[in-house]
Amino acid sequence: MPEERSEAVASVGEDDASAPERDEARTLIGLGTDGRIRSWNRPAEELTGFAASDVVGDELDVLVAEDDGLDRVTRALERVADGEQFVDRIRLQRKGGGRFTATVTIALGRGGDGERTGYLCSIEVAAAGTATNRAFSWNRRWLQILFDESPHAIAVHDDVGRIQAVNEQIVRDLGHSRDALRSMNVAEYDVAHDRAELREMWAEMETGDRVKARSEHRRKDGTTFPVEVWVTKLGLDDEALFLALGRDVSDQREREQKLERQRTSLQRIQQITESLRPLNRSLARASTREEIQSLVCEQLAATDSYRLAWYGEYEPLSERIVPRASAGFDDGYLDSVEIAVGAGNTALGPAGRAARTGEVHASRKIVSDRTFEPWREEALARGFRSGAAIPVVIEGNVHGVVGVYADRPNAFDEYERGLLGELGERVGHALHAAEQRRLLHSDAVEELVFRTEDERSPFVAASDRFDCRLELQAVIPADDNAYVCYLDVEGTEPERVASLFEDAEGVSSPRVVSADGTTGTIEYRVCDSPVTKLLEYDASVSSAVIEDGVETVHGQVTPKASTKSIIAGMQSAYSDLQLVAKRTVDRPFRTTEGVKTAIVDMLTDRQREVLSLAYHAGFFESPRRSTGDELADVLGIAAPTFYLHVRRGTVNVLEQLEEFGILD
Repeated sequence: MPEERSEAVASVGEDDASAPERDEARTLIGLGTDGRIRSWNRPAEELTGFAASDVVGDELDVLVAEDDGLDRVTRALERVADGEQFVDRIRLQRKGGGRFTATVTIALGRGGDGERTGYLCSIEVAAAGTATNRAFSWNRRWLQILFDESPHAIAVHDDVGRIQAVNEQIVRDLGHSRDALRSMNVAEYDVAHDRAELREMWAEMETGDRVKARSEHRRKDGTTFPVEVWVTKLGLDDEALFLALGRDVSDQREREQKLERQRTSLQRIQQITESLRPLNRSLARASTREEIQSLVCEQLAATDSYRLAWYGEYEPLSERIVPRASAGFDDGYLDSVEIAVGAGNTALGPAGRAARTGEVHASRKIVSDRTFEPWREEALARGFRSGAAIPVVIEGNVHGVVGVYADRPNAFDEYERGLLGELGERVGHALHAAEQRRLLHSDAVEELVFRTEDERSPFVAASDRFDCRLELQAVIPADDNAYVCYLDVEGTEPERVASLFEDAEGVSSPRVVSADGTTGTIEYRVCDSPVTKLLEYDASVSSAVIEDGVETVHGQVTPKASTKSIIAGMQSAYSDLQLVAKRTVDRPFRTTEGVKTAIVDMLTDRQREVLSLAYHAGFFESPRRSTGDELADVLGIAAPTFYLHVRRGTVNVLEQLEEFGILD
């Protein structure tokens, strides 16, 4: 029987017009995959009066006597292509003009390799009755073809769930043999409903009713998969039977779940973005480090997304993160929190990793994340299911970490981490700006004086070798965490110093900006030096002089700054660096201080950097010692952008001078 089925189906849709004549008693028509007639047997000629030569190549609607014949046939073929069976009473026409009503059945044809070859259409003129009864009155051969060629899993069962018949697809889906399935009850593999629920659903159905439902089927190996099931109640010889067609919707379910996760994530991102807008405005107005730390925690904890937010400062000397501010549901959680950065179990969590890498790290499932083990019990007891750590970076160095916790697992996906990373950058900018303003407005500062004779320093080596004096005039942040520096040279040709810098480690792109005999100015880039290290601690470098093989650097910080941490960090980075003075210095009173403050506040950070670079590089001199294109390249920006910053910055300065009446 399987061999006969394969042979018959394989011929459907092929050019062999005699293929359907294997069943001489039935009117059979073969259709190609395009829906056009490709074969026509003798009973079809006798029933309709059309010879094969009259209709082969035409669409099936040539037989349909109804006005919407083409649309009806097209819809029928689409349903069959989707795996459904088509059985219906249709008004047909004969070649001579006569009309008659017949039962038309269309099934999908497949070749021996399983590929679809076309459609098989059967026409039967029979006594009236339900389409379902006529379908089940077919001979066993054609019923088996429809069963086994259907892409849907099919089971026929009675009103208590006992399975009467199954097709090959359900055998493949569930992994049971055909005989095993025929001895089972539907409730044994339908795990989404119990027997009582299934019987109640079947009892409420009338003959011909069709119900669509979502369910979950269990395979022989115990695994489950989602299905979509269509159940039709049949009336057959006074016995209630049900035809159940199932389709594995695992791929569809996965797509739906993925879309739902994306939709939920986007909604959460939008919610977080909206809630952080007030924080961005508050950060711009905050004037102290403590105020900024508190604002960040309060705004984050006030959103529906997070239960707790805390801010921790990174202490380089002890390599620890110490909580300084918090908001939300704490309940003593932070009292026992210890976080290392260098080594140990507590350095493996999100905060330790964020401090080391400068990137946002998260524990998306606290309950199973091994790196969160030191804090898991306390966190779960307070309803925290996921957590993230946001690095606060200033001038390329991590100064602190913001910790946030959510009551939902799998929070902090890549979109949310990206948003929080941007927040960390804004907090870093706000802290840096607040510290600079405090340093600028302070009447007294703490001055730290460092000295080194390390011959590995190219600056010390140059002053010693050429018996010259070098003095730093300007340090300007550039791209890639580097700084552009301008160094005045006295006592030797600037070209000699620049040539030495060409091969020096840690110094790049040296260029002579101006030279007049044994004096001049050199431009160079540097990423790591005692001067740049001080800047990373929010210090202001008041002077840096290298003479007689000794480099002396003066830095100033606000009285509230942790000078102990700064000194320890500097000496840890440079073992030959000595602290030679630490003192409180009163700034001299200047009547122009108010003007200076106003001008600084009028300029953006970038405008201040560009104007400082342009001034020290001789851009404003005549003739120019540096071109705009050269300086744009130094800053890593486009030349038009450089000129735009120069123009806008200059206008801002002039407008402020005009407001003070200086230009009157």
